Amino acid sequence: MPLWYHVWVTIQEALTGFFSGVVIGLVAGVALGRNRMAADVLSIYIKVFNSVPRVVLAPIFIMLFGLGLTSKVALSHRDDLVNAAVRLFLPLLVAAGLAGCAVWPRSIEISEAQLQQQLDRQFPVSRQVLRIFDVTLGQPQLTLLPASNRIATAFDVSIGERWLREPYRGSFALSYGLRYEPRDATIRLADVHVEQLRLEGAPAALQRELDRFGVLLAEQLLDGEVIHTFSATDVAAAQRQGLEPGAIHVGRHAISIGLQRVVPR
Repeated sequence: MPLWYHVWVTIQEALTGFFSGVVIGLVAGVALGRNRMAADVLSIYIKVFNSVPRVVLAPIFIMLFGLGLTSKVALSHRDDLVNAAVRLFLPLLVAAGLAGCAVWPRSIEISEAQLQQQLDRQFPVSRQVLRIFDVTLGQPQLTLLPASNRIATAFDVSIGERWLREPYRGSFALSYGLRYEPRDATIRLADVHVEQLRLEGAPAALQRELDRFGVLLAEQLLDGEVIHTFSATDVAAAQRQGLEPGAIHVGRHAISIGLQRVVPR
């Protein structure tokens, strides 16, 4: 056989292996990326297959495909077992899988600045507590606490009552976790803890009662308060993929809301 014939056969094998690997890898990768359960189940087998030495797979591929073109495409020649299969197909499969995952992210991030803006729109707020005290909370200052997976918020506070000429002013600090409320697709404050309530010029007797009062203030004014609302478009898109918000993690600069498979209720 002339040399050009062997060159053509080699090119044909290489191109056939490449394009078949691209097509199969992209289709399988995107399918796995869009189906979390299948990806979780099959990912371990893909990793195991990728780690198997070529000399172990060579006899299996030869028995399956013989020694013709199909075998050479699959094995990329007997002496280079997985140039087409392991070195080409699997990396494309993994890359396409990652691309498929990117279409539907596994989590949603809300930055600290976005949370601060959401709170700013809801304050100042004035309420009556115990039907006696008129309480006003000023603009909040939010701080993320990743070590405890919570958020701290400080307010300027004004507390007055009908017998006082001037209200007491001071500071009010608390921390809280977050929870997802599926009924209205909101992120709400949960497990609110009062860290500090101090009023300038308050009598000592009143100051001693502030800890108990601070708990009532937090429960009536802030527990369950909405900190973020998902748009109807985002909710509908997630539902079409069978996903819903799950665990919430507080990071250094943003909170991360994991997306999980919808649990039948």
